[in-house]
Amino acid sequence: MGLTSAMSYDNMRAINRLRIKINVVINMRKYIRDVSIEMLGSIFGALILSLLFFVVSDFFFKPPNLNGRWRVGTLTESTKHNPFRDLIVFYDVILHQDGNHLEGTAEMVGELASGKPLVYDYAKRAQVKFSGSIDRNYLKKDKMNIHWFMHGEKRDSSTFFDIVRFNDHYMQGTFVSTIAANSGRTEWVRNFTQFSWIPTKGWAATE
Repeated sequence: MGLTSAMSYDNMRAINRLRIKINVVINMRKYIRDVSIEMLGSIFGALILSLLFFVVSDFFFKPPNLNGRWRVGTLTESTKHNPFRDLIVFYDVILHQDGNHLEGTAEMVGELASGKPLVYDYAKRAQVKFSGSIDRNYLKKDKMNIHWFMHGEKRDSSTFFDIVRFNDHYMQGTFVSTIAANSGRTEWVRNFTQFSWIPTKGWAATE
């Protein structure tokens, strides 16, 4: 009887251990299945959100199209050379956009000094090459940073523009230049009638 009881007790312990192992395996498989389902759900949800983001962003927030011709005006508000103060200079700009990268050329075409218009002679117009980038913003207006290098008749210079894009036809911002430490405001428009605060009355440049 004693031997039989001992064997029965050992068998029960072995069965219990087996049951415990089986339960552990079952629970592990259930845990792995639940984690896998959760991970797949998260990945699928992320993919759906990404797809929706690109669809919505392209539909409601169309990428800017800045290619083409621009008219640029600069108003010098601060300078080390007093005759440049309040000077308005106009540029004719050709801009090329490739994604968020900008580049192009420009030439200085004329100025307004003390309300007197002056159109520069074609042969003496300073030539500009520039490059820059667009900082796309979905909740506020896009910003652009543009650096241009101007080859002048007397000296070369650099100017940095910090511009806000209102639409594909109008932009404005600020600039700083190595010319007499000039700085001030700037407007970028498609044609002269779109300048809002830079005066153009009496300026004789042709469209």
